[in-house]
Amino acid sequence: MIQLWMMDELKRELSHLKWTIGQYTASDHTGTVYYEGGRSPAKTETRMRLPNFMVWIRSSDWEYAEYAAQKTFDLFHMRGQDGRFEIQIEQEVKDEVWRERYLVFLMSAIQDPIDMGVVDNINTWSINFDVELIKLEEAI
Repeated sequence: MIQLWMMDELKRELSHLKWTIGQYTASDHTGTVYYEGGRSPAKTETRMRLPNFMVWIRSSDWEYAEYAAQKTFDLFHMRGQDGRFEIQIEQEVKDEVWRERYLVFLMSAIQDPIDMGVVDNINTWSINFDVELIKLEEAI
């Protein structure tokens, strides 16, 4: 869905982290975007999708981890409230180009960033978002 777009946006803002989708691959200074399913739309809104996404920040630099979590929150929370926006995703998969377009109505944080604690000197933060969007039928 839109996790590739989210990761690309976060890479531009927080380039000190190694960014991935679905799992982290480094032992420190990572940012990961997870798709977490979502809620069912009303039966009358058959095209509407209501996915949830989690951004997971991990770093031994605790101050930077907190900064990155807050920056993630600020980047996406209430995005779209001043007007919907379109996302186009293009990705090459096994020599084929995969394209999708989405019209996003609103991205909102479920709560403020959550400090998940420290394990092996790595501070972890979770930032969770609800999104309201529709998939556009044809990508350009």
